[in-house]
Amino acid sequence: MTTDQKKLARLMALNNPNNEPVGHFTGRCERCGSTDLWDDASAYGCNCCNTMYPTGHLDPKVICNSCHTQFELDQDHTCSERP
Repeated sequence: MTTDQKKLARLMALNNPNNEPVGHFTGRCERCGSTDLWDDASAYGCNCCNTMYPTGHLDPKVICNSCHTQFELDQDHTCSERP
């Protein structure tokens, strides 16, 4: 298990201790289980793990807080701008 996967597993346990359903139309992020979601006309996303789900299709992206790079859920991202 990668470091990112361990972090997400820890977030899922913290954000969703009762193992409620996650994903589209549940009110919980499928990646980390958080209910801290945002939405607008073109997308919705999670404020906890920064996953973005475009509304035109269901191909989620993750956005790095530091460098703002978008990457796929299954990709590991090592940010060059992190201290």
